[in-house]
Amino acid sequence: KSRILHEFYDTLKVTELFTAFWFCSSFDSSSPFHPVIHFLEELAGIDNSDEVHVRTEKLCQTLAELEITDNESTVLTLEVLGLPLEPHYKPLTISPQKKRGKTFELILRLLKQLSVEKPLFVAVEDVQWADPSTVELLDQIISRFRDQRILLIISYRSEFIPPWAGQSNISQYTLNHFNREESSKMVAAVADYHELPAQLLDMILERTDGIPLFIEELTKSILDLNLLEKDGKRYIA
Repeated sequence: KSRILHEFYDTLKVTELFTAFWFCSSFDSSSPFHPVIHFLEELAGIDNSDEVHVRTEKLCQTLAELEITDNESTVLTLEVLGLPLEPHYKPLTISPQKKRGKTFELILRLLKQLSVEKPLFVAVEDVQWADPSTVELLDQIISRFRDQRILLIISYRSEFIPPWAGQSNISQYTLNHFNREESSKMVAAVADYHELPAQLLDMILERTDGIPLFIEELTKSILDLNLLEKDGKRYIA
């Protein structure tokens, strides 16, 4: 999935657009808006070594560039990133439910603003591990941004059931495991089209179960061991 996604992105590099990659992780599936937080930090140029006041300044400057300067939006963004409020910001006295709803609206507004200057390409990987808030946000983007200059590509494993399935503005593609012929072709490509010993090829195909990433990594690992010698266009043990 990731390889196809990045190959597709490479074809877009000639186009003037804004790109964003959101990565979901099984370690952060209970952290609300986890990939969005990293996106906002990258957008603002926030570095891990930045002190708190520097993070706040960078974030507020980025919001101002997007014409988002009201107290409510600024406070919500600071809270999403876990940054303390400076004295001149007024805390929000609303229920957690309303605050959550306003946070969704803020992120949607921010994405819409980014797409005004140039088209926005957002790739979200491994959504089967996304936290519930991020999944709901993606559902809202799909349902509400039908006429915006935004291309959203989402990858996930087959066990994940997306809430946006069936909407008219989406296209869904299923990537099946490679069959033996396709797997063998991939092994050959990784081996620079040098033929591997038959038993070794069979072992690679059996252990990788037609999963492209595994095929590539296992083949590379075996070749990196330097246990095989080249003999013309083939390897010998």
